[in-house]
Amino acid sequence: MNTPTEVDTVGADPALLGAGEDQFVLQGPGDGQVTYGDSRTDIVNQLFDAHKEAATPEDRFQVRLEILVELANTVQAQVVGKLVEDGAELPDDEDFLTVLLHDRSEKTIAFEEWDVEGLPLFLIATGYAPYSEIPRPSGDEVVWLDPANETTFLTALESLGLVELLVKDPSLVPDPAE
Repeated sequence: MNTPTEVDTVGADPALLGAGEDQFVLQGPGDGQVTYGDSRTDIVNQLFDAHKEAATPEDRFQVRLEILVELANTVQAQVVGKLVEDGAELPDDEDFLTVLLHDRSEKTIAFEEWDVEGLPLFLIATGYAPYSEIPRPSGDEVVWLDPANETTFLTALESLGLVELLVKDPSLVPDPAE
């Protein structure tokens, strides 16, 4: 999937980008759902009524957090299930299984590194530094899901493989240095 610094128009159906005013196009995988919006907030509001109806920025953050927690738990279980179904053997280690399968809505697990090749670990960024006192674990297979704002939220949905965000105007793509 794309990083938030890429403008993805390559391979996109030109009809999706269209000539309209909307600067963002969100495409779901396989289901054909396409959502147009003039801002990332507009896209998120169209996808999730609870976000649209939330009264304050804190309430909208809470909605994004709850969505990502549920998705992280679900996708993590699906990834593990697929690996086991395909014959992979997971270590029979309580610490390993706790990190892998913990309920992200109940606790944040402190650990140093995730180095299991081919097994992504989906973690909620707000449970770790700089949002909390718990240091971020290292590892190439750690996938950070951040509900901080609509930009990071949509990036998280892309990281989970659920959507692809297309941006018409390159000036709307965040600078990775910021």
